[in-house]
Amino acid sequence: MPEQLPSTRNQILNALPNNELELLLPHLERVNLPHAHILYRPDEKIEYVYFPDGAMISIIAYTEGGQSAEVGIIGGEGAAGVDAVLGAESTPNESVVQFGSGALRIKTETIRKYFGQCGVLHDSLLSFTQKLMMQISQKALCNRLHPLDERLSRWLLMCHDRSDSNHLRVTQELLAVMLGATRASVTLAAIEMQNTGYITYSRGNITIVDRDGLESITCDCYETIRRAYKGKK
Repeated sequence: MPEQLPSTRNQILNALPNNELELLLPHLERVNLPHAHILYRPDEKIEYVYFPDGAMISIIAYTEGGQSAEVGIIGGEGAAGVDAVLGAESTPNESVVQFGSGALRIKTETIRKYFGQCGVLHDSLLSFTQKLMMQISQKALCNRLHPLDERLSRWLLMCHDRSDSNHLRVTQELLAVMLGATRASVTLAAIEMQNTGYITYSRGNITIVDRDGLESITCDCYETIRRAYKGKK
């Protein structure tokens, strides 16, 4: 009997046929990813590719002067470290665990080998990479054109889509980095959302109370990204 994949919420792994799973399973290692753990630093060698299983990972870009902003989010729909699968040795960005939980990881040289041998794995990783690129470009547009309250609601909805809970652990400083804004402006936007009853907000914690309300005030970028990940036009 072939070894069975442990219960996982990762969509790429769950979609693999048995023959491809049999090749990958001996090399997959289940790990716990704690909050704020850094998976990749800029220009450091990528040793492992991670398939989130409950964890959510933020991709952070930096300027030469040390300013930073989140450019992408990866959850159970994808994999972190796909740069390595496509031939790169490192990534120009930092990848940090936003919401801690589990993941399955595999050594870079191993997944590179099976990337060329396993058709579904190959196509799934390429499809996810295309969607991630679309997300990054749409977020760049959003951060340039849309007001902070719409960007914050879009970010909260994207996080909620990748979380098992309405409760999000996030500090003022982290929110500022995620949105490329000041802590004071992010705090004011969060308090306004709390006053309208969409969220509750306290130091280091946000709870989504009214998701429909958040959707009503977010920009079109959220729906554009969501539809792309669901394969809808």
